[in-house]
Amino acid sequence: MNQITKFLIQNKSIARVILGKRRFADLSIPGSRICTLFDRENNNFLRLQIRDMDDWIQVETIFLQEEFNLVQTGRKTQIDYLKSKVKEAGYTPLILDIGANIGLASRYFDLAFPGCKIIAVEPDIGNCNIANTNIPPNCDLVSAGIAANAGSADLISTGRNVGFRLNHNTAGTVKLVQIHDLLQGADGNVPFLVKIDIEGFESDL
Repeated sequence: MNQITKFLIQNKSIARVILGKRRFADLSIPGSRICTLFDRENNNFLRLQIRDMDDWIQVETIFLQEEFNLVQTGRKTQIDYLKSKVKEAGYTPLILDIGANIGLASRYFDLAFPGCKIIAVEPDIGNCNIANTNIPPNCDLVSAGIAANAGSADLISTGRNVGFRLNHNTAGTVKLVQIHDLLQGADGNVPFLVKIDIEGFESDL
């Protein structure tokens, strides 16, 4: 961690002024495998583990550009109302992050919708290892693929940390689970938000 980052961490009020109006500001050292972001809304810092440029692009897209900021849909008020009604009924809103990669979207959703339960699903074990360091405490990580029917599949790599594809194979090494299976183990939780990014396997849901 460089001296500027240390200073800003110790002086949050100054950090808010210097870093502008975007919710998240990047304070990372170029090339570092630990990404440090300042969250202006919560007035604190996030530390995210990444491996390479593919992972950094996800940080940029999800946090700095806020790709999943639902204010942009024009329906944020309705979404917040739904969340409040689920909680008023005595349940916990459930977010499903299907195709979780290294857990960045799950971390973002935890900040955007506090008080929710999150289930993240990711088939690549390397991504799961990193995701375990990035997901929030209220997130359960399932190392599996998602499909219309339970079974197994082969994981097809693109040679990068993103873009993995699944091919059905009864002798495959990747377990396939159904969304129904995930919901069965989520007693007391009501589905609230589902993010699906499974590289063309969506048609198999």
